[in-house]
Amino acid sequence: MNNNKRDKCIDKLLCYMKQYAENKGCSINCIWFDFEQNKPEDVLYNNGQQKNNSKDYNNLIKLCKVKPSELEELMNYCKTNEYISCHSFKDVRLTEKGAARATSVMNKKFALPIWLCKILETIVAPSIVAIISAIITTIIMQKMGN
Repeated sequence: MNNNKRDKCIDKLLCYMKQYAENKGCSINCIWFDFEQNKPEDVLYNNGQQKNNSKDYNNLIKLCKVKPSELEELMNYCKTNEYISCHSFKDVRLTEKGAARATSVMNKKFALPIWLCKILETIVAPSIVAIISAIITTIIMQKMGN
């Protein structure tokens, strides 16, 4: 998985976890997620019945559009960088650092696109300053002339 895709998936994962906690009205310390894929041997311990993957696991696979192997890579990266804490992917918890990144991502969604900021900064702002300066100069010159 390339770095750009990984970062986007991490952002989606952390936002998913934070929004879930917010929707439940719980702190991040009280919410646990199950992102572990069921293994074929799990059938043996479940009276021979195939158990479906957890809702969290399925939601994340759909949200990030990743393969199970990529999801494991993603979870390991998040664990290493302390965005999540877990003993296994069956009991994943969002950390303060992960919640902070999710908040940053969620706030960034409401920011103006970079290209628009550049246009405003290089064309619009100087034009407005020039217009205001011209108006002020005109007013001052009229006052001095009277």
